[in-house]
Parts: sequence; C-alpha cells; structure tokens
Amino acid sequence: MIAITYIGHATTLIEWDGSTLLTDPNFSSHIFFFKRHVPCHDDLTRLSPPECVLLSHTHFDHLDIPSYKYLSCQIPIIVPKGVAPLIHRILPHPVIELPHHSTWTSPRGLKITALYARHLGGRYSGIRYTGCNSYLIEKEEQAIFFSGDTAYHSHFKKLGQEKTISAALLPIGSYRPRWIMKYRHMDPQEALKACQDLQAQYMIPIHWGTFRFSTEPLEEPIHMLQSLLQEQPITTQVKILSHGAKITLENPFFIPAKDIASAPKLHLAHPAS
Repeated sequence: MIAITYIGHATTLIEWDGSTLLTDPNFSSHIFFFKRHVPCHDDLTRLSPPECVLLSHTHFDHLDIPSYKYLSCQIPIIVPKGVAPLIHRILPHPVIELPHHSTWTSPRGLKITALYARHLGGRYSGIRYTGCNSYLIEKEEQAIFFSGDTAYHSHFKKLGQEKTISAALLPIGSYRPRWIMKYRHMDPQEALKACQDLQAQYMIPIHWGTFRFSTEPLEEPIHMLQSLLQEQPITTQVKILSHGAKITLENPFFIPAKDIASAPKLHLAHPAS
C-alpha cells in the first residue's frame, strides 16, 4: 500500500509498505519575510520517523534548517552532487550524496535514484551548492516520481518510456514572471504535459498554496489546474490534496504504464475539501 500526505510546499510524506520517506521538509511559519499561509496540520513531534529525507536542492524554502529539529539525527539525508559539504557543516545527520543516475537502496528495500531537474540551485549564490535532483523511488514494478523544483524538460518523456510511474509529485506554482521563471519552474499546463510524458497513473500537485515567492496570486496555480482539467481531461487521475490531506493508493488498482493508453478514461478527482 502507498499513502502520500501533502504537508505543504514541496514537503510530502510517502508511506510505502512499512517504509516512510520525507521530501524537502519545511514546517516553518516564515522563510525570511515570506510567511506560511497554511500552517502544518499535524503534530510534528508525532511525525512517523522516515527512513530518509530526500532533498532536491539547497534553496531556503527546500532546505529549511529549523525543520530538522523534528527529525532524529540518525535519519540520513539524500542530497544532490556537491551538496554534502554544506549539510555536514549545518546539520548532524548522515548524508548520502547522489549524482544523477546513481542509486541508494533503503534498509527496507526502496530503490532511490537521483535524476535530472532543470532548476538553478545554490544556497547563498548561484555559484556553490548548485546541484538539483529529482528522485525516482522504486519497489518491485512500481515507482513514485518526486520532481523537486524543475522547469519542463524532455527527460520526462524518456523516463515515462522506461519506467512504470504509479504516482508523480509535480510542482505547479511559482511560475511568474514567466519570462524568467520558465527556466526554473513549471506552470500548471506544463505540469500536466510532464505528467502525460511520464505516463503516470496518478498526479499529485505540490509546491502551491503554502508560500508566495512569485507574482501570481497564492491560489492561482490550483485554480488554473482545475480549469485546465475541465477543458482537457487526461487519462491520469489528478489528486488535488489540501494541506495535511492524505491519500491511499491501493496497489491492485495500479495499471502498468504500457497499458494506460488503452485503458478506459479515468475520472478526475475533485479537489479535497
């Protein structure tokens, strides 16, 4: 069984047959002067201990140092190439540095592969610690794709041809002004295109409604996504989770990617209330 909780921004909790992963943990009420618009719904002291943390890149909204006080120092952090020296300096956790296409297998058998993300990283500048990863999490014949921050790129289609993507966690916010953000972030239209390229059975939109770092209104990404889905239904089931909401995806209902094109049209999910 796979269960996914949208905590907010790029923070998700992935539970898979006894294994738990946490992506880009950010539980803070502010990032500098940017306030969090939706508080964390869970008691963070009771958070299920993850086997590891997946860090996509070092921007302050994705590598949020105060959030790690809720995580045991024994939990390893998987990071992009070149980021380990920074983590060793600021956090006590074990660090596993994964260059693109390299793999680490968790003690409970989840295979985690680092993949390309089209984004400009960096902690204090665009010069150091600039590595960016997306991650493919695999077990047996299924996979979950966590993109981190990324612009649209051709690698999505290649991955969809090679792997069976059960669920894709794709960002839909922080896309304006478009003339510069198109090189760093997808808009909702591009996220749907990426999802179709991946041939994912489920899409869970992330990176929306929590912080406002760009010029579009806070709720515009999710409203735009809903409008697009009404205009152009797709085979993928799009599961819009409210902050703190959890969805359980039962394994028997997964369709291998190669069969999706011939599968009956699936009903789109209504927004979570």
